[in-house]
Amino acid sequence: MTLTNLSFLEIGQDWIPASEKCRIAMYELNHNLYCNEHSAVLDTMLNVIYPDKADNENVKRVFINLYRATSKLWGDLLFSENPRIEGLEGENKSFIDEIIKNNKLWKQSLKVAIDVSRYGNGVYKVRRNEQGNAVIEPISPRIWYPVVSQDNINEVQAHVLAYVFTLNKVSYLKTETHTKGQIEHKLFILSQENHKIKQQIDLNSLEEFANLKPVEDTGIDDFLVVPVENSMDSESVFGEDDYTDINPIIAEIECQLTKYGQDLKEQGNLKYAPATAFDENGNIKRNGVIPMMGGANTSPTPGAVTWSVAHEAIKAYIDQLMFFFYVCSETSPAIFSPDVSIGNLSGTAIKRLMQRLLLKAGRLAENFDESLTRVLTIASKLEGKDITGFNIKFNDGLQTDMNEKAQIASTSISAGVMSKKTGISLVQELEGEALDAELMQIEAEKKEESATALDNLFPSDVNNDATNNNPA
Repeated sequence: MTLTNLSFLEIGQDWIPASEKCRIAMYELNHNLYCNEHSAVLDTMLNVIYPDKADNENVKRVFINLYRATSKLWGDLLFSENPRIEGLEGENKSFIDEIIKNNKLWKQSLKVAIDVSRYGNGVYKVRRNEQGNAVIEPISPRIWYPVVSQDNINEVQAHVLAYVFTLNKVSYLKTETHTKGQIEHKLFILSQENHKIKQQIDLNSLEEFANLKPVEDTGIDDFLVVPVENSMDSESVFGEDDYTDINPIIAEIECQLTKYGQDLKEQGNLKYAPATAFDENGNIKRNGVIPMMGGANTSPTPGAVTWSVAHEAIKAYIDQLMFFFYVCSETSPAIFSPDVSIGNLSGTAIKRLMQRLLLKAGRLAENFDESLTRVLTIASKLEGKDITGFNIKFNDGLQTDMNEKAQIASTSISAGVMSKKTGISLVQELEGEALDAELMQIEAEKKEESATALDNLFPSDVNNDATNNNPA
């Protein structure tokens, strides 16, 4: 089920809406996993492995936060190198660049990319501050409730931002409903008994909302809330999170490492000694350790038990789990595994190793391109301009192999299959006026190198003049 109208904000309705409870619960779980709170997932499996240990009090858990590593990976691939604006020049480009700079947009977008990975969606909000400048900020999807058309889930009718807070033992619900050209603000009191919407109160009932207008005209024929989605199918309103598929794999890896480590610890504490050293209760008697002197005592020598276990089998099992982790997360061993050496590989070879990863990064880049283009267009309108017709070029986040790029360009230009201008654009990643300026500079430097200095044309004449000017 999905939200198809605003009736979920009426008096007497449950908060959170029934259709959204599973989604919000999944967000809460994934938030805990990202923040290293793995116990809720791991305890279930540990209770199976160690059924005799109450609440696993004696088990020292092994946590490996592959969740956070995965989410940060996608953010770094997209925004570790600043994307470039293409299709704009002159004043319009400077204007958009200024908006990006003032809002630290690429840094903020890194946060949105992490949300896209762990929740399946990220959300931008655009507003105008008191100075009249556009402000672009990330919003947690945990407070975002999209309302879609009854007959077309791809057609959004409204975006509701709603959150609960408690003040003086009273639970409040603040909502912000975004439609095209308008924002409606409401404030509710929630019932303490059943968490239903009890009553609506005036915004000025609380000081922090006293200056808000109930209805705010934005002057923009678009939503000021712009979501970004992860992969999704035609029947879903929300994108797919990265954690659901890898969660059982990571939990199994953590559990196996925990069990393996615990077994090693327990086996390492086992000792043996002659039977005469122990009392009837199995405890070592006082002075029960028998000194061994020149064969006077034929009892076994006290010592420690060593555990003979197939370490390679355990390693192979964990390696197999990691293989499935790479498959389900669409990442690559070349990113995480220290056993994969990429130091001497060319840029093309590295990209072949990471083909699956780069394909997913490309999907994410396309989704971010669409959303960020909308965000920047809306921001420009809020500041009095209407700048369109541009797109955002993302890098792949991998280190650039300049030698390889230069060699490809040089070979292609020599073979006549690439122009010099295109070759420079490929190597230097320039376009427009910057590319033309680079071409002019290269031509100017070539002319300077080919021109012979006049002093070097007749070097012997200089010596003759010097000789004639000195009287004998």
